Amino acid sequence: MQKNFFLTTRIPKGIYNFLLNPCVADAEKKTSKKLILQKFKNKFHLTAIFFTLKNILNLTIFDRNRIVKLNFNEIQIGRYIIAEIYSKYNSYNSLIVFSYNATKNIFKAVNIYLTADDLSKKIDAAYIDHCMYINGIILEVLVQKNILIYSYNYPKNVFCFKKVSKNKNIVFENILEFKKNDVKTSKKDLIDAEKYAHKIIKNTSKLPWMKSITFKSEKIDKLPNATHLIYAHSFTDGQLMYGYDGFVNVYDWIYFTLKILSKNKKNLIFVKAHPWFYHPKAPTEKMLFDRNIFLKLIKKFQSDNVIFIKEPIENFKILEQLKKNTILISHHGTAILEGLYYNFKCITSQKTFWAKEYKLTNNWLNKNNYKMLLGKSWNKLNYKNKNDYRNVCFQLFLKKNGIFGKYLWWQIVCDAYRVTKKELWENIKSNKLNKSLPKKKEKEVLNKIEKTIEQISF
Repeated sequence: MQKNFFLTTRIPKGIYNFLLNPCVADAEKKTSKKLILQKFKNKFHLTAIFFTLKNILNLTIFDRNRIVKLNFNEIQIGRYIIAEIYSKYNSYNSLIVFSYNATKNIFKAVNIYLTADDLSKKIDAAYIDHCMYINGIILEVLVQKNILIYSYNYPKNVFCFKKVSKNKNIVFENILEFKKNDVKTSKKDLIDAEKYAHKIIKNTSKLPWMKSITFKSEKIDKLPNATHLIYAHSFTDGQLMYGYDGFVNVYDWIYFTLKILSKNKKNLIFVKAHPWFYHPKAPTEKMLFDRNIFLKLIKKFQSDNVIFIKEPIENFKILEQLKKNTILISHHGTAILEGLYYNFKCITSQKTFWAKEYKLTNNWLNKNNYKMLLGKSWNKLNYKNKNDYRNVCFQLFLKKNGIFGKYLWWQIVCDAYRVTKKELWENIKSNKLNKSLPKKKEKEVLNKIEKTIEQISF
């Protein structure tokens, strides 16, 4: 069968016009073919019925720890199913809702796998969005078939991935994570990266997703005596984005953390709410759900030695109030980079947006390993490797086509439409742009974005 299709999970309208069309143009140059756009449509397969029934009868649909480990034809579909389940707020509150969402998404996942496998025979390339959710199954299937994969996800710009290794099994986080050999840097580059990281740390309110938050500036009682500072994450957005580390979601992780640490009454633990919990113009209702789940956590653990920071306060203002022997704990994310800048000792998951080869934090890969880390005293933990830290900062903050670079696809769109990144971000859910560009200008923008696509292969 002749391959001449470009598979897509989105149609090229609104914002996605500026994501999808440059990817198609890039793929056509790589394949030397005129590709036909084909929207992904999930099909029914009888195998999905049998697989779902099996997991109903053996009660897997009621057990999140069994679901997350579900495999189908050597692909761990369970981690994507779990992400879909916990994107729905009521999955946290009701076993009935949880099991319903589990059943629905197990059935959907197997159909997606088999549909993607069938389609792989006639496509040359594909654009797949939101790969941290169930679409990640499409990515894993097509990667193993050596199909060109296009996508966009933090901390990357728009990228094109091509598998070149015959033996290596590729999962989504392998593509996303920073690796030391991704970039060549000079000593000056690394020093500049650390300086720029400090600039961002001191101005987090300038980030487009933070600009609508009214940050408060206040001293926090008892904070200088803290033994641990824990950073809360979104409970409904992109669970297991960087893979499974023994916890099915970040609520499971933070609950476990507080349960272990609070047993020692000598510990004074502060928990910082994610600023998104207070975003008045967040693009989805997920942030309201996150806030409600956070309030449940407060009700469960608030005590003399567990204190919750409920107001949006810039991270550096909190760090400046801490003693240097405070241990910072985060599952993943950029807040920990701020703590590393100030030379705090940090604990994180190994499943974050930099590869395990980096020596930045004290990290875990399973619950037992994590429990051991939580039991360690401050002087038994390691500091960061300075050059590793600078390398990550360079890739995050200073790469020209990186997520903060001037060649980021949505920076190019903002420049063309003369809107701020804040305005674009706050309206991105609607997938609409308030005005159209002249055809010539639109073509220039599309060509510019095409040239910034990051090429990844391993």
